[in-house]
Amino acid sequence: MNSLLQTAEILVDPMLLAIAVIYIYGFIVRLTPNTYVHQIVMGVTFGVGAIFAMLMPITFADGVIIDMRNLLIGLSSAFFGIPGAIIAGGMGLVTRFYIGGSGAIAGMTGIAIATCAGLFWAHFVRGKLKMQGFELVLLGLLICTYLLAVVLLPTTIMWSAIYELIPVLIVFNVVGTVLIGSLMIREEGLAAENAALLNAATTDPLTRLQNRRSAVAAYNALPIPKNSRHGIAILCFDVDNFKIINDTYGHVWGDKVLAEISDRISKTLRPTDVFSRLGGDEFLIILPAVTEAETQQIAERCRDVIAQTDIADAGETMNVTISVGAEWLSERPDFLTFVARADEALYHAKKLGRNCVSFAWLNTATAAQAFSQATQNRTA
Repeated sequence: MNSLLQTAEILVDPMLLAIAVIYIYGFIVRLTPNTYVHQIVMGVTFGVGAIFAMLMPITFADGVIIDMRNLLIGLSSAFFGIPGAIIAGGMGLVTRFYIGGSGAIAGMTGIAIATCAGLFWAHFVRGKLKMQGFELVLLGLLICTYLLAVVLLPTTIMWSAIYELIPVLIVFNVVGTVLIGSLMIREEGLAAENAALLNAATTDPLTRLQNRRSAVAAYNALPIPKNSRHGIAILCFDVDNFKIINDTYGHVWGDKVLAEISDRISKTLRPTDVFSRLGGDEFLIILPAVTEAETQQIAERCRDVIAQTDIADAGETMNVTISVGAEWLSERPDFLTFVARADEALYHAKKLGRNCVSFAWLNTATAAQAFSQATQNRTA
């Protein structure tokens, strides 16, 4: 009885550690949305837990230790994919090799089996069954396949382990998997809910672009330009005669036009540019670390990618154009002031006849008209 209680106490400690690790996981997924970072950090965390388990084991025989390392490694593989499997499994293998003893080969083989069992469950079992609890029970049983490595122990030790320890270890592994796995899934669900709420608060549902709130946040996070040549630019544009499109073809067509424009222009921008929909047919593009000449090129490219190809849907086509207002500065004023200057340039583009780009810093009518004429010549 005392031996059984000692076994239970030693096996429970790593399970309690794993439960504490779950809350670390919840903190990490809220801190960063990068899944790869989650996998690496949690792989290391579960690997440390496995090492801790091996440093406080049951010594079953000379060189043969019993602990809950494989539960932790199997869970890391199941929930954190190949990165979690490689990191936690690798840390476990190195530690077990370092400890050595007559059970080292069996112990390392068990680690490899548990790692593969977790990956197998993640790819072939998870999400395939209607009952989540049953999936976790299957995961626990799959992790228990590491016990097959007992056949690599010396014969007398092997039979003693089969009769005395394996039933207890199966129970602890399955119960631990269900308990810890349920907490893991709960944290994943909470993280997904938080991500969905954040996405809804910062993303336009029609175009999947950033909305005004996230555009303001992105602008305020930009560094202040360090030299006078590479500044910040803002492009404001809207769809020419968009009200007529809606009134003539209906709002479904109007939504189609907005989505198509968003998709085309997104493909012309740099990865660092911020593209957002302010509302209706009004859009905003923030261009960080850009020159005046680059701003002109990007603005004209955005206008041209819409004008050069009709928008088609259900056998119908429509020629759609946009007007663009642009402002470039070598400093970073407040957001509203910057947008107001670009919006004024957009109003000027409308006065010039639409389907053109107007630049706020080219503040003479002659310069703007000359650029408009050049644009019309290119599209003629």
